[in-house]
Amino acid sequence: MEYATGRQPLPQHLAAYEAAGYSHSNERFVRQDFEWMEMAPAGSMSVSAEEMAAFMIAHLNGGAYGNSRLLSEAATREMHSTAFTGDPRVSGMALGFAENRMHGVRTTGHNGATSWFFTDMTLIPSAGVGIFVSTNSPGGGNLVASLTRLLAGRHHAHDAAYDLSREEAVGRLIRQVEALGHEIGLHGSFTTFEDVR
Repeated sequence: MEYATGRQPLPQHLAAYEAAGYSHSNERFVRQDFEWMEMAPAGSMSVSAEEMAAFMIAHLNGGAYGNSRLLSEAATREMHSTAFTGDPRVSGMALGFAENRMHGVRTTGHNGATSWFFTDMTLIPSAGVGIFVSTNSPGGGNLVASLTRLLAGRHHAHDAAYDLSREEAVGRLIRQVEALGHEIGLHGSFTTFEDVR
């Protein structure tokens, strides 16, 4: 993964590709400086969408990407198998991946959020589908979750609510982006001295 790092700040050869985060104040977006993560490597990964696509393809393809092998097939299966659950009736954790169910289908993935970035990587192994969504401003968490769910639903035609044509899906996405674009995140206090808006 050439365009990926957990280093802070970004190494010089990647700095030119840095995506900026934005705050929202007085009806406008304000570009923010590089966001340092105190609990790194948690939250400190910077990676291009193209590199994430390759990572997801490898995981969906038994650990292989093109002529390269990231993991053995056995290691890939183990990473995606349930490692822990508090109760077998609910989703649990795999190795580095959280389990979930969307439209009745098991998914694995990992998401994360910082003050400015909200990201979700969801794999649907049974369908050979990977979804990666990332935003760079407050309120993005709602968009990421909605968009991931909508895209996942397009792969399950038995779910009539998500059996949409391409035009209907694009229209729904546009309406959701417009509606969610006016929301702000809830990662802090907005009524006390801790308010940092």
